[in-house]
This record gives sequence, structure tokens and C-alpha cells, in this order.
Amino acid sequence: MASWMKKFGLACAALLLLIPIGVSIEWYFISLFLP
Repeated sequence: MASWMKKFGLACAALLLLIPIGVSIEWYFISLFLP
């Protein structure tokens, strides 16, 4: 029972880490294409 909760917690932590990284990469590419 605790194993799926641990997987769910890891997935949430990974999402929280990936969202700012993805946003910063997105802004980096936007700044490349802007003059």
C-alpha cells in the first residue's frame, strides 16, 4: 500500500522540479528568437 504512495510522491517531486526547468528552457529559446 505504501509503495504506490511513494511512487506518487516521487512523481509529484519530479513534476515540481521539471516545471521550473522547462519554463526556464522555454524562456531561453524565446529570448534567442527575440531581437
